[in-house]
Amino acid sequence: IRAESTLGDTLIRATLQEAAEDLGAYGIRLHRSWWVARDAVKALRYRNGASCVVLKDGRALPVGRKYRRSVKDALR
Repeated sequence: IRAESTLGDTLIRATLQEAAEDLGAYGIRLHRSWWVARDAVKALRYRNGASCVVLKDGRALPVGRKYRRSVKDALR
């Protein structure tokens, strides 16, 4: 997987599931392709019925249907 932070990008030899489990409550799984650190989240938004998480840097990331409830609960 490709990991991105304020320090730069790197490749990690693990699955996203393994990385998310290792990082625990530090972040939130948004989608089968996205995990994000809680500190990076600015808001949860809805566009045309679909959920997305807006990051502090302005990017909007999709929230998969499977993850909607857990993302909503985690951001309360």
